[in-house]
Amino acid sequence: MTRPSDDAPKADRNFLIRAAAAAVMAPAGLWAVYAGGDVLFWATTACALIAALEWTRMAMGPEHRILRPVVAGVLCAGAVGAVANAQAPGAVGIIAVLTALLAGGAAAAARRFPASIAFGGFYLTFPFAAFVWIRESAPEGQEILICVLALVFVTDIGAYLAGRGFGGPRLAPWGSPNKTWAGALGGLLCAGLVAVACGRLLGGGLLAWIAAGLAISIVSQAGDLLESVFKRHFGVKDASGVIPGHGGMLDRLDGLMAASLFAAGVLTFAPGLTAHIGAG
Repeated sequence: MTRPSDDAPKADRNFLIRAAAAAVMAPAGLWAVYAGGDVLFWATTACALIAALEWTRMAMGPEHRILRPVVAGVLCAGAVGAVANAQAPGAVGIIAVLTALLAGGAAAAARRFPASIAFGGFYLTFPFAAFVWIRESAPEGQEILICVLALVFVTDIGAYLAGRGFGGPRLAPWGSPNKTWAGALGGLLCAGLVAVACGRLLGGGLLAWIAAGLAISIVSQAGDLLESVFKRHFGVKDASGVIPGHGGMLDRLDGLMAASLFAAGVLTFAPGLTAHIGAG
């Protein structure tokens, strides 16, 4: 009967550490997006490199001392190449395919999750390239990307607080036992409120903003769940311990990666939709 009281101080400490880390990362991310150019490039490149190393660590494990650096090098090169060519989507596609083939081939030689390593070739290229492409190439990219960041941040915060406060039925126990329906709905509610604020600031149809906010929130939570599934598949708790309270770069950016790719897809294939939210 003492377990809840024993766990409570630890949970409080974890929350404070998580909040402190977020208080540093969120302004830094917003500043990089606001500045654009070289600041955005180097910030995104650093995140992509760390994510590539984390993916290699998770999928390859501690063994395979020869092929593991090869896989890491291929994934890092692919991630950096994608960011550097973000404004040329065709080049990003070629880089992603080559990265997947080379990294997957090395993993096949090591007989260690070749399909997952190959997937990493796409997972570590398209989202980071999409992030930079939105800011630098899309009409009103700065405003759109700041809104995407805000929606993902508040979704994460709302989901964490609602899940911790209300608990209840698990959202996907087969993939992430800690996620709950209360958390998912809390994230959606917070995203809806922020979407309304974005609409008031930038103009456009209120219902369109709410729909966009909810869509970003759902995609962000799906990205978070996808990474949880992969961590369970690889048998690891966190991608790394580089960010206090959050785990690794992939643990922190999984939702933003999915949301950025989704937003870039909408802007590319359905640009007319942005007219309803006061952009484009």
